[in-house]
Amino acid sequence: QVNIRRADRSHAAVNIVTTLRNQHEEPGVCKLKTIILDSLGARIDSHITSSKISNLGLTTFFHRLTIPSPRLWSVDTPQLYYAHSQVYLNDTLVDDLITPFGIREVTWHRDKGLFVNHNPVILKGVCLHHDLGALGSAFHERALERRLEILKELGCNAIRTSHNPPAPQLLDLCDRMGFLVIDEAFDKWGGGNYQTFEKDWPKDLYSMLYRDRNHPCIILWSVGNEVRQQGKSEGVKIIKQLVDFVRRHDRTRLITYGAFPRYHPDFVKLVDVAGLNYQEQWYEKYRQENPRQLLMSTESYAYFRGKGDTHKAFHPVNPWLDVLKHNYVVGAFYWTGIDYLGEAVAGWPYHGWNCSLIDTCGFPRPVSYLIKSFWSDEPMVHIAVFDDALDVPAPTKDHWGWPKMASHWNLPKQEGKKVKVVTFTNCPTVELTLNGKSYGTQNLADFPDKMIAWQIPYQPGVIQARGVKQGTTICEHQLQTAGKPKQIILIPDRMDIKADQRDICHVEVKIIDDQGVLVPSAHPKLNFKLQGPGQILAVDNGDLTSTESYQSNQRNAFYGRCLLIIQAADTPGTIQLTANAPGLSPGKLTLDSRK
Repeated sequence: QVNIRRADRSHAAVNIVTTLRNQHEEPGVCKLKTIILDSLGARIDSHITSSKISNLGLTTFFHRLTIPSPRLWSVDTPQLYYAHSQVYLNDTLVDDLITPFGIREVTWHRDKGLFVNHNPVILKGVCLHHDLGALGSAFHERALERRLEILKELGCNAIRTSHNPPAPQLLDLCDRMGFLVIDEAFDKWGGGNYQTFEKDWPKDLYSMLYRDRNHPCIILWSVGNEVRQQGKSEGVKIIKQLVDFVRRHDRTRLITYGAFPRYHPDFVKLVDVAGLNYQEQWYEKYRQENPRQLLMSTESYAYFRGKGDTHKAFHPVNPWLDVLKHNYVVGAFYWTGIDYLGEAVAGWPYHGWNCSLIDTCGFPRPVSYLIKSFWSDEPMVHIAVFDDALDVPAPTKDHWGWPKMASHWNLPKQEGKKVKVVTFTNCPTVELTLNGKSYGTQNLADFPDKMIAWQIPYQPGVIQARGVKQGTTICEHQLQTAGKPKQIILIPDRMDIKADQRDICHVEVKIIDDQGVLVPSAHPKLNFKLQGPGQILAVDNGDLTSTESYQSNQRNAFYGRCLLIIQAADTPGTIQLTANAPGLSPGKLTLDSRK
């Protein structure tokens, strides 16, 4: 275990506790050498200790090392160091291990919130399920890395592992990419979700704590989510047991729990940070009951908010605005960041949850740009059309959803009629034009819901929004009416992949017109052909009602797009992909697979 006893810019005191087990029948002299390396592999400090070890016995070593002028880990600068442990038995190297770690100081102030290295941080978070869409539950590092890159682009800086310990590689990626993590042990305490809870929770919780304790990304342990025992004496007994257990084994992090959306201040005060699911309307009441406790939304709706005595009020004010309103609310986690398989509440043919910011292909939905306008530091503006008559898939879980909206300008049924256009932005002012005609400027401050709304007559062409600050345009977004489908284009996330039988490339497939504009009404069946050292691992289009196989060489486009995933073979070479559909110019792509 790596313990940082001091973490500032002058130096870091690093205490490393290492336990060794002698698996030999004979005793011997065991020597442990610990070397601290920086991210480039340069040696910073080392320590060596010898000890006698009995046959089949355990020995624990305590090494204290120093890192001068350390680079501190944060979401913006996720600097890692490495502890290289080398084990010698009778002067023969018998084992070694490299443990990544980060140097950061996390503090929680009851009135000011969360600080990392003395800098205030708001948790801009999403909940994530473990599957990878078309790839299922099998782990693929590049697939998850791409998903985190997409979330990072929205401004996300925090992940809640809902509702179980994640693949350890997720935590490795969060360490490297700069995400803060709530590591969640389990969902319910018993019942169908965890039938052996009473017997198994100590070993399962112990396993998570000891497996994950060295990850700098983890700032909170979570001991459950929406349990049926919440607010009951039985639940009080269980949560006290869980909290005491965590504190016995790790005092470096605080503890939370995802509370079912009922007002239970006496129950949630039993954890360090109150995790509240869909309870923005009760923040003030919780704070009055427990003035020393920080709050956060462990689950938030993507668009609506509760109001009064219900979390299902469909109040059209985003829950994030409540985070900004209160310093004692340290952040929020939207349910969910990315669509997942299972929990298909609408029934067959739905086979997954379709109420997330991003679909299973990794394509951000229009509502995600509302969240980006709250989270991103980069100037941005995004246009969305709000209209109940839009031919777009509706979220299937009522209050987790949002009004029908689309980010395209193909509305033939609305020609000559006024349509509602909304701009999501973090700029103080936006100007909207249609075919060169200005519809004026509006100020973000005049819209309490932080969505600038316009009513303009629809006509085909180009609609453009300009984000303006102090009279200067600092960002733009435009939508153009698409013509007839003309061509298939293939857009890879990388041109080079590793020839290791594991690496993958995601290829976005788009149907465009002769001007290069995506055609949202295009749904042709696409056929794919791959030549070279690789295989088509999966296909997807984000449509969770589609019964097409994910393991195929064909897929229907869904609103002009789909996704194809290629996996490399173990031999290097050139991979050529061709996509065909009747009446369209084919798409072609060449990738290099290299050792």
